[in-house]
Amino acid sequence: NEIPVELIQTVLKMWPTMDEESKLKLFTGDVSQLGPAERFLKALVDIPLAFKRLESLLFMFTLPEEASSIKECFTTLEVQVLYKELRPHQSYLTAISATSKAML
Repeated sequence: NEIPVELIQTVLKMWPTMDEESKLKLFTGDVSQLGPAERFLKALVDIPLAFKRLESLLFMFTLPEEASSIKECFTTLEVQVLYKELRPHQSYLTAISATSKAML
């Protein structure tokens, strides 16, 4: 049961500014007087390190896809270097090869 990545991204985009966050944290009145959006945000900002936790969760969910994309880019670059267009010095080829192997 994973949280959809789009939901995490949406919550992060609607995160209150530092000023708004401070006001929500300092609010001591009746929470039922707040609108639904403010109540939701108040609940979120009351969770310790909620923003950082959501960012970490988003990173964990998107890392495999991003790593795969980077591997594809390095593979494409390595093929271009080795076979066609660039034909640089051996030290450049060694650096590209080492970098792509480190990503695997």
